[in-house]
Amino acid sequence: MTLLLQRPARKSVAVIPRTAIYDNQRIYRVDNQSQRLQALTVLIIGNYDQGVIISSPELRNGDKIVSTSLPNAVNGMKVQL
Repeated sequence: MTLLLQRPARKSVAVIPRTAIYDNQRIYRVDNQSQRLQALTVLIIGNYDQGVIISSPELRNGDKIVSTSLPNAVNGMKVQL
């Protein structure tokens, strides 16, 4: 027996490590111009291997997402890549 489950297609979705999620609803991306963190509110829509599937209308293709846990991460924090 084969079971095939399909979900509706979604835009602005990514799979990221669990360590990239803060307070179960926030991630940080690095702004290319200022090299500062930008907080994004996300919705966790599923699990995948060692990561989570997230959705946010603010996600853009090519975003640099902080994937390691930063204990004192705040919006606007200067970072070096």
